[in-house]
Amino acid sequence: MTQSRKEKIQEMFEGFMSLQKALGTRKDSFFQKYDLNRSQVHILYAIAQGKELTVKDVASKMGITSSAATQMIEGLVIAGFIQRSHDKKDRRIVHINFSDNGKKKFETFKKNHMERIAKTFETISDKELDAMITIPRKVLNNLETADRSHS
Repeated sequence: MTQSRKEKIQEMFEGFMSLQKALGTRKDSFFQKYDLNRSQVHILYAIAQGKELTVKDVASKMGITSSAATQMIEGLVIAGFIQRSHDKKDRRIVHINFSDNGKKKFETFKKNHMERIAKTFETISDKELDAMITIPRKVLNNLETADRSHS
């Protein structure tokens, strides 16, 4: 019996949820080796993209309060990954970026993280991997287009 489109979408969604849960559990144990949590890893990757972030940016991106963002950032400062600096024009604005040693620590973490992810996906063919890249882009583009039309 062939599945309807609705049934296929439901199966795909359930598969994504199961995959996300399984990957999340494995990530958490890997992150703990570096004394990091998922939120902190997201902050580090955002900084690594060359974006100058403020505490307010972090709070906004993660949908949390500035005080919660400050706590996460404090953990990264203590771990030696990042440093804070006050804006020269407005001391209320706090910028965050890698410390000298933190950049090296993150590069080591990222290398090991990417090796782990590559191993997880080693059974996926290049064609399947290309589809896994293309499909989320198409869905995100559709969501963005829908959001713009409702604004």
